[in-house]
Amino acid sequence: MEYVSDEVIVVFRAGTTASAATAALAGTQSVAAQEVTQEELDQPLPYVVVKTSAGHTVDQAISELEQIDVIESAQRNHVLHTMG
Repeated sequence: MEYVSDEVIVVFRAGTTASAATAALAGTQSVAAQEVTQEELDQPLPYVVVKTSAGHTVDQAISELEQIDVIESAQRNHVLHTMG
């Protein structure tokens, strides 16, 4: 299945604060740091799409992110095509 080569979908655990989510991403080697807003975390599915850091693969990022307590899951950002 096709996926975006430099993006990972990160789902945070319920109750994670924006500052904790931002700090979790900033503490990684494999993804680019970015600010996570409380608005993103207050959605029914609290997720963000992050970019991998230069020289790191999506698989490396997923492995690293899945070790972080405030992260529920990390997965490839699959490309969906419509049938038309």
